[in-house]
Amino acid sequence: MKNSGRSEIAVESTAQLDPKYRGELKRMFGTRALIRETINPDLVAGARILVDDELLIDVTGRKFLRDMFSKSRH
Repeated sequence: MKNSGRSEIAVESTAQLDPKYRGELKRMFGTRALIRETINPDLVAGARILVDDELLIDVTGRKFLRDMFSKSRH
């Protein structure tokens, strides 16, 4: 996909992506970007975004809670 000048954006979130956020992703990565959505209620809140199998943005409630509790144990 990269060779064709297109990006593949995999979005995993707790609910369907708001059209406003889908538009933001298109603006950031180009109108030719292919956005694939997966709904996963186990994330608690937020989303995970993987771009071209390389860049991961994890702003989920699950990650926040995991980080919060793992830091408090030290």
